[in-house]
Amino acid sequence: MWGNIPMMVRTGNHRVDVERPGFVTDAIGGRVNTFAVTKGNVRAWVQPARANVIEQYGARDIAVSHSVFFYADPEVRIGDRLLHRGRYLLVRGMKNAGDIDRLWRVDCEETH
Repeated sequence: MWGNIPMMVRTGNHRVDVERPGFVTDAIGGRVNTFAVTKGNVRAWVQPARANVIEQYGARDIAVSHSVFFYADPEVRIGDRLLHRGRYLLVRGMKNAGDIDRLWRVDCEETH
């Protein structure tokens, strides 16, 4: 099912920063939404989402464009953001493949 993805995660050169939404206060006391890095330079494998994954999320009116694979629990939440090579990927869902904590798939929507 997962093919060579576990090997690509371990040996590939893809890296992501995990960012969590938050806010800061501006000079006049207003709230400004922002993202803060919670983990940097995390080894991953980033690829376009497969058609069946896009279809599964689409049935719930959730857009996804990419799947990001991790060899360990990335400790992300829905609404977090991944930064990969200057591209922002908003976390829409995640799956612990086989529930054995060896390969995690995080499904994301590319944002601007």
